[in-house]
Amino acid sequence: MFQDYSMANILQHGGIILIILLLCSWFSFAVMIERFIVIQRLRWHTKKIKPELLELIKKKRIAEAISFCEERPSIVTKMFAIVLERKKATPAALSSTFEREGARVTLALEKRLSILASLGSTTPFIGLFGTVVGIMKTFNGMASIAQSPALVTNGIAEALLNTAAGLFVAIPAVVAYNFFAVLIRRFTMDLELYSSEVLDLLSETKSS
Repeated sequence: MFQDYSMANILQHGGIILIILLLCSWFSFAVMIERFIVIQRLRWHTKKIKPELLELIKKKRIAEAISFCEERPSIVTKMFAIVLERKKATPAALSSTFEREGARVTLALEKRLSILASLGSTTPFIGLFGTVVGIMKTFNGMASIAQSPALVTNGIAEALLNTAAGLFVAIPAVVAYNFFAVLIRRFTMDLELYSSEVLDLLSETKSS
């Protein structure tokens, strides 16, 4: 169909739809990298501070625990600082605070994941639109194939390139969305267990 596989030649045959899909691909990978860094950094940070924070609460050094959280800012330490500042509240009130702040953590982690979901579901249709355009050009070129056979081959090339590009953008976006969804679910489950430990320690400090 064409022997030159340079990027310029591929873009020329793919047309404007291929350029749009290429931009979607760059945007998708940028979101993947940004979300991976944010989520992994928060997981590492939370795992690192957990033992020391629990130890401070266990020793009833609540003021130091709050300062410890404030000196190591993150959405998770902010959540624990808010709960610790309300340490005299009832267990039900503290549990409600954890749930509310935990929901904010989840929302922060899920930020921009809707972009991946949208790209994963729409880019195949964009590629399909490019395929239809390429096929229309092919049929138009068939009328004058004797004079210009390149019209047919170019139309077929555009159709195939756009189909492949749509799948190229969609598949990684869907896989990444599912990967991040599982990663966030596991982190929030760990955070719930972490929160229950803090609640148990706070109830022990009240009773003693």
